[in-house]
Amino acid sequence: AWVNGIRMREEAAGNERLVRVEATVCVLNQTTRQVVARAECTPLPAGWKALVEAPRFDVPPGQSATRTLSFQTAAADFGTLDSDGLARLPIVLSGEDQPRIEASGRLAAIDAYRFDRPVVVDGRLDEWPIGIDNVAADFVLVGAQDVPKPSLDRPDRPSQATRVFVGYDADHLYFAFNCLEQQPELRETAQTNYVRYEQMTPVGEDLVEIVFDPGGAAIGPGDLYHLVVKANGAVIAERGFGCRPPIGPHQPWPAEVRASVDARSLPDRWLAEIALKWSSFGPDIKRYALWGINFARLESRLGEYSTWSGARWNVYTPTTLGNLHIRW
Repeated sequence: AWVNGIRMREEAAGNERLVRVEATVCVLNQTTRQVVARAECTPLPAGWKALVEAPRFDVPPGQSATRTLSFQTAAADFGTLDSDGLARLPIVLSGEDQPRIEASGRLAAIDAYRFDRPVVVDGRLDEWPIGIDNVAADFVLVGAQDVPKPSLDRPDRPSQATRVFVGYDADHLYFAFNCLEQQPELRETAQTNYVRYEQMTPVGEDLVEIVFDPGGAAIGPGDLYHLVVKANGAVIAERGFGCRPPIGPHQPWPAEVRASVDARSLPDRWLAEIALKWSSFGPDIKRYALWGINFARLESRLGEYSTWSGARWNVYTPTTLGNLHIRW
């Protein structure tokens, strides 16, 4: 059993704005008998309440099933998250004839930092304060739960760490990527402005990605916004994803975006700074305080493709995104 993602969404209750938390739980039955169990989060975080009865799994041999646990809380409490924008939900499955199965959920959520003045997009990150609640880190290798990276103390983590900082002002969303690279002379770049894919994974050169779901309204991959900044400085903006074979509708996104890459200021890392205009998402975008978001990085030299939300197999699905809170 595993948790495929934990999403947070705003919902109205009279004059009150509440947060609905949904955890997608999956079970694969590799035994020769029926699996009958219920999934629940125990203990619940302080101030949370379950909205539905613990969902029941009844899975025949050789099959899988997915259920959703739903909770409600008065606010997104970022004080319960660690310095990497992460918290663990203690989700377990149990039944009369079933051994207890732990499927701890990775809740990824950050609170964007508000800048008083526009950020100069030069790749140097000098204007960014020390990150507190606006930092996304502790990336996990995509697919690592099945084929872990060998010869590492933590085989599901990349050897080259990534940290992302998020901020905003009245006109822009800002992102800063800090990408460790211990052998910068071997960093792989190509003088192209497109991304090559092998199925649902970018390949061939170093890059970082941001996936957006404003207001948590996306139904499928084609509803998501996708921004790629390559280590050569090229920017690709699209609605949906340019994978081959395609996984849903795909079209260019005429985003108003600026990016700068700095690979020289620091000896063991490269930096990327991005400014994205709010108007890139259309009118009335500022009514959304909670967004789905995820960050990913391809370190091509070592074949390390990692993501902040901990998406198990691919980062291009709405349910596997993390969460971004913006205090309007």
